[in-house]
Amino acid sequence: MLFFIFKIYQRLKKTCPIPRKRLRQRGFLPALALSALFFLTAGCALLSPDPPPLRERQSAPAAVNSPAPLVRHMLALGTVVTLRAEGEEAAAALDESAARLRALDALFDAANPESDIARLNAAAGGDPVAIALETLRLLEISQAYSARTDGAWDITIGPLSRLWREAIARQSVPDENAVREARALVDWQKLELTPDGHARLLEPGMAVDPGGAAKGLALDEVRRIFTAHHIKNGLISLGESSLCAVGQNPAQKPWQIALRHPRQKPPARLGVLPLTGALLASSGDYEHFFIADGRRYHHIIDPRTGWPTENGIAGAVLVLPDTDPNVGLSSDILSTILFILGGDGAALLPPDASAFLITADGSITALGAPLPLMP
Repeated sequence: MLFFIFKIYQRLKKTCPIPRKRLRQRGFLPALALSALFFLTAGCALLSPDPPPLRERQSAPAAVNSPAPLVRHMLALGTVVTLRAEGEEAAAALDESAARLRALDALFDAANPESDIARLNAAAGGDPVAIALETLRLLEISQAYSARTDGAWDITIGPLSRLWREAIARQSVPDENAVREARALVDWQKLELTPDGHARLLEPGMAVDPGGAAKGLALDEVRRIFTAHHIKNGLISLGESSLCAVGQNPAQKPWQIALRHPRQKPPARLGVLPLTGALLASSGDYEHFFIADGRRYHHIIDPRTGWPTENGIAGAVLVLPDTDPNVGLSSDILSTILFILGGDGAALLPPDASAFLITADGSITALGAPLPLMP
């Protein structure tokens, strides 16, 4: 699997017009590693071992007018996206989905000075900024979860995110004063939103980081497109930490999603989740981290402390049925909340949610609605 991922990276590196420095800033290289979290069986591999050299790659139908499944790979939202659709309108669904993902990328990419996020952060402490309805929805739902968790989830975590990204890149622990100063700029209650589509950060230096929510919102947008094009069977994967299993796999069975051990290398399989008509989101401490003095420092920061979460949890996996129009966004946020709060986060789960908390030794605790984890 890691060899296949490396092959894909090598092809995209040669053909993708995005500079390598920006790919690192956007988290593309870690996203390739993250794809090892899940590997799919029963004929539903997301990443082809030898894809054609195109930035967006789409398989061809087996015959003219055949409704054979189509698969497209592309880069968006700082990760590798894989879209699989089966049906008469599959090609149209993939085209529209790709265009929608590029549009959302333009809204949420903090490295793009014209994006909603970059403009909002640049105007911190100043006047309100006009934002798109999608950005408003992302910020509104994020604030709702901030209120429910007393700040354990906070989309204004930008100053801390930046500090710890730099620390992980250097593999050195930041100064406590620097953590304290960044933490003082994190406060979801100082993000003002208006129904007419404006947002304002009240203090200079504040910054929104949509990284823990943007892929979930994008997943919801692609789901709507698949529904409009009558896609009965398919798979939507955004970095494989956010995915939706639509209908059944090519073997006419539920999609088989395998969970990996958070520490073993090469990755060992902990079990397989059979999913249909469901979304899966995950958070873990095993991709972006460094070890200093025997302590693991990773990228999932508790906004209340300013430091990486330390509660014995190495990974959190959440599964929700695809019934609510915003369930992708909710699942993306909730998987991070579960990672930060551990078992205490179970009270926040919807009644139909299933969750798994994974410790460093591979032990699994199941929460919520029963869901079989097959060997």
